[in-house]
Amino acid sequence: MPNQTGPITPEGKARSARNATTHSLTCRAVLVPEQDRPAYDQLAQDLFAELKPETALETEHARALVDAYWRLRQIRTRIDVVLARDPERFSEPDSKLLGNLTLYEKRTERTIDKVWAELKASQSARRQARNEALMQCADFNDFNRMLEKQSPPAESAKIHPERFEPVPLEWEGFVFSPADIDAGFKLRNRVMLVSAARRVGFDLKKYDEHSLQVLKAA
Repeated sequence: MPNQTGPITPEGKARSARNATTHSLTCRAVLVPEQDRPAYDQLAQDLFAELKPETALETEHARALVDAYWRLRQIRTRIDVVLARDPERFSEPDSKLLGNLTLYEKRTERTIDKVWAELKASQSARRQARNEALMQCADFNDFNRMLEKQSPPAESAKIHPERFEPVPLEWEGFVFSPADIDAGFKLRNRVMLVSAARRVGFDLKKYDEHSLQVLKAA
């Protein structure tokens, strides 16, 4: 008698298919059949292009989103397949499968929301840190230019020479190019202008008067 390798009845085959569906949607690693690999790779390419991760942490978040969106796509496709069946042949196992798929859909949506929030927070913190570093380096650049004007050297430089040493144009691990420093100047100036407008309650007339005073004092 040949060895039995799987279900042979229609009911058994259907049950096996439902079990395979459940396993592929609940296992930790995303299972991508070879025939679906191009579609998965395209999804990954599109999301990475939109998310633009720059750090290892952001890259991990982007990968997690690719997997979650792929899983969500598969879940919704299978929900559509179940709902498209003849209502007269809709069985109790089909109803249970639909309930499980709906549960997986909601769970995956929550995962996506969570990872999206974490990624946005990480990118926001990185951009804020970079902008702060840019403005700091703009100050460093001004300081270095001031030192270049020493002729003759300042008197206090003889006592505290360390106070007159140029500082490197880097901050908190960021190293900037001349173009970056120029951007830092512009950002710093914009921050100063907005701060000045805030001090006069964003009143255009008062802001204009303040600007004229600054120009006259320059």
